[in-house]
Amino acid sequence: PRLLLPKLGPKKLVRICVAGFAACLVGMGLAPTGQLFSLSVMCGSMFTMALPVCMGLIAGKAEGDEAGATLSALEAMNTLNRVFGYKAMTSIFGWGISDGRDIPGASFVVAAGLVALGGIAFETMVDEE
Repeated sequence: PRLLLPKLGPKKLVRICVAGFAACLVGMGLAPTGQLFSLSVMCGSMFTMALPVCMGLIAGKAEGDEAGATLSALEAMNTLNRVFGYKAMTSIFGWGISDGRDIPGASFVVAAGLVALGGIAFETMVDEE
């Protein structure tokens, strides 16, 4: 982010990274080969570079001395994501391969939809510069 942030600005960087990460999740879900899946994983990991920038933007929205509490709330949500997200991904994967279904990547496509919803939430939160 250090190289791109001055050129794009924080909000544009987050927008690009959210869209790119969602696209990579779809790529993971629909990849017909292990090589394409791995490529999608590598690309997706690059797009997560905007997470610290996004957290900074959210903390900057906090009133007065509430930035620390806001970051703590974000970390609590991240913990809940780790608790429930893996269970949900496993359940969706199980659904995708049971009863004759052949959609093992369904969990990644669902995750892409959730990332897109996060992008929409980001758009409602940020002000244009």
